[in-house]
Amino acid sequence: MYMTEFYDNRMASVKEFIFNIEDAKITVLSDKGVEYAEENVLDAKYGQLHFHVYYELFYVNEGKITIVFENEKREFEKDDLIIVTPETNHITLTTEPGTYRYNINFLMEKISVKSDFSIYDALKDSFLDSYVCVKGNKEFGDLLKRMVIDIMQGDGVLLSLHFHELAIKLLEKRGHHQGVALAKHTISDSNMIRMYKLQQIIFTSYWQDISLDYIAEKMFLSVRQVSRIIKQYYGCTYRELVAKNRMKVASELLEKTDLSILDIAAQTGYTSIKGFYTYFKKEFNCLPTEYRKRAKKNKN
Repeated sequence: MYMTEFYDNRMASVKEFIFNIEDAKITVLSDKGVEYAEENVLDAKYGQLHFHVYYELFYVNEGKITIVFENEKREFEKDDLIIVTPETNHITLTTEPGTYRYNINFLMEKISVKSDFSIYDALKDSFLDSYVCVKGNKEFGDLLKRMVIDIMQGDGVLLSLHFHELAIKLLEKRGHHQGVALAKHTISDSNMIRMYKLQQIIFTSYWQDISLDYIAEKMFLSVRQVSRIIKQYYGCTYRELVAKNRMKVASELLEKTDLSILDIAAQTGYTSIKGFYTYFKKEFNCLPTEYRKRAKKNKN
């Protein structure tokens, strides 16, 4: 998981948060206008319709907003959540002064991860129309508020946790019950919450040198408690768990790509090629070059 700075075509500085949620790669795009109040901007011709390549999420905290589509005009009220899908021509307007809303934009793509429940496919099925609307639900408002704070504070880890929760709640409201119970269990049971947070932090940030202190702070636990949880569920130390996850990713890159060993080492968080070779041989009892040859031979 990482955060970078880039500029859109209006040259406005935008933060980009990238993280994986099971088989979905999510990129949240945000600027300083994530949470804001608007003045009345209705005019006779509604302005010019436009579209985005990303999903545009709105939540109405106060007042009303109107979204004009090519063949439809819809008014949304307090506690409504709206997601406008990519390449949908629209223009967003306010219908009264002082309208207050959250606005978060995101991209979504599928990745090759084995999962009992495909969040990506379920979300794509939910986003087949020009827009999605869940009316009058304060739960979303509380969750969006936390996401806005995560964005403002630059906290990609917490943002990924809250985005996952948002996705599950949205699928539930949209009637995608198959598999949702399994995914929801991950964020409802207290022990599973801890495990899920731990997995999100470690398994989506494997290339970073994240300390146990950092993880404990994010989970509101002591370092000792986090170490005990890792030992209980994984039977190893934190460093061993990070190394195992890095080696898993390295093995997949060796099998599926033609990246050099040096590039794979760098992508999995190793600044020393010697350290990468040491951990790899310990995990697979062979060198990376041997592993790649065997994988190609078995594939043929």
